[in-house]
Amino acid sequence: MALESRDGTSDVRSKVDAIRAKISELNKLLSSVRNIPDSCENQCVSGFVKFQRSCYQFVREEKTWQQAQNACRTMGANLVSIKSWEEQKFILNHIAPHKDLFPSSEVFHAGATDTAMEGVWQWVSDGSLVHGEIRLFNDSNDIQCASGFEKFQRSCYKFVREEKTWQQAQNDCRTMGANLVSIKSWEEQKFILDHIMAHKGERHYFNIICF
Repeated sequence: MALESRDGTSDVRSKVDAIRAKISELNKLLSSVRNIPDSCENQCVSGFVKFQRSCYQFVREEKTWQQAQNACRTMGANLVSIKSWEEQKFILNHIAPHKDLFPSSEVFHAGATDTAMEGVWQWVSDGSLVHGEIRLFNDSNDIQCASGFEKFQRSCYKFVREEKTWQQAQNDCRTMGANLVSIKSWEEQKFILDHIMAHKGERHYFNIICF
């Protein structure tokens, strides 16, 4: 027989025991969740393609950028924010074999916008600036360059006559949503050299090239 003391000690102990049992049950449940195999993690829903730890859907519908973003959000997603060369390569490799199946306009939307400041592109997912090495699928085949930039093929370039260190020059480029130029082809190199040679007689030469 258990006798209850005047201060209700036995009642308190029973409540403590019940709480401990509940905590033990929750710990077991948490442990089972943590032990889910990696193969079961990040499974993509139907219609999405998995790459690394993300899921992607490629849609063959003609829409404006905002319509495309709204369509993505109804699925709990965003237009893609490309953060690495590997991710960009995956997307391009997926599109290339199916190019004939997409609309004839060949317009693809990515999750970057310059609505905050024209010519300064930011990813909608986190607001970070788009680096120059990421080639955006623009909402027009006719890419429009911001004021002060010159267009060549599918990129925009700005030639600046200022003496700065490499880091200072890179920082200046990034404030414009760009990077110091990375020359990827002979055609691009020729375009840059031709531009510089055309101005070689001027007093100041170009120290910074952003794109």
